[in-house]
Amino acid sequence: FTERLINAHTNPEVWAQQQAHLQEMVDWAKAHDAQMMVLLWPQIAMIEDSQPAVERVTGLFNELGITVVDMSEPLRAYDTSQLIVNRFDTHPSVLANRLAADELYAVLGEE
Repeated sequence: FTERLINAHTNPEVWAQQQAHLQEMVDWAKAHDAQMMVLLWPQIAMIEDSQPAVERVTGLFNELGITVVDMSEPLRAYDTSQLIVNRFDTHPSVLANRLAADELYAVLGEE
C-alpha cells in the first residue's frame, strides 16, 4: 500500500489529478488573501523511499511560491517506533507532532 501511495506521485495521470487539487487549494488561499504554508510529512516508516513523492510535492509548491516545511530531515534522527502512535496506528506520534511544531515555529519566526 505504501509503495503504491508513494509511486502515485510518479504516475503522470495520478499526479496530474493531485496537482490540480493542490493548485485549487493554492488558488483558494490567494483568492481569500490567506497566507498558505505546507507541512509536508514523508511516509514515516519509509522516509527515504518517500523522497520522490516529497520532492515532487515540494517542487510544485516552490514553483507556486508557497512555503514548504518538509519533515523528512527532522524525523530522520529518530527510530520509527518513536515517530508513530503505535504499531497499529502509523499516524505521527506526540514526539513527531512536537518536532513539526518546532519546525513551523522556526519558519514562522523567519517571516
